[in-house]
Amino acid sequence: FDLNAIDYVLKPIKRERLQQAIQKAIDLLDKSIVFEKSVQFNSEKGRVLLYFNQVKYVRVSSVDSRDKIVYLDGNKKLVLKNVSFEKLLKSLPLNQFCRINKKELIALKTIQYFSHNEIMTNITEAGKPIACVLTGTYRLNFMKKMRQK
Repeated sequence: FDLNAIDYVLKPIKRERLQQAIQKAIDLLDKSIVFEKSVQFNSEKGRVLLYFNQVKYVRVSSVDSRDKIVYLDGNKKLVLKNVSFEKLLKSLPLNQFCRINKKELIALKTIQYFSHNEIMTNITEAGKPIACVLTGTYRLNFMKKMRQK
């Protein structure tokens, strides 16, 4: 166990005991995979587990600039309380998300098309697709990520 062993099986090895050890390892791996693909934040409803693959778009709340509105799959929204974009970006996979201006970041999978200063997404609000402004400060990083995609 000093070597971070998950379990041990004594000789003579019994089939049931070996299956139990294997299942223990599988369960532990499943939990670590879920942990790597999600992060916990405070929300308007309490602590929330935010899954990266469900996040489409994040913008600053118009009510409180410390809060961020997260657009999720299925046209769901979530308000994260008192979190900075820097903290969000450190938590999210960098190859899947990009900050595009001072008040927004997007998942690259949501981009329909883009120009020098505008990004059209596949996210709709009030029946219209959300168009985002791409500012000069974030343009170079955005273009780099789009070339890699």
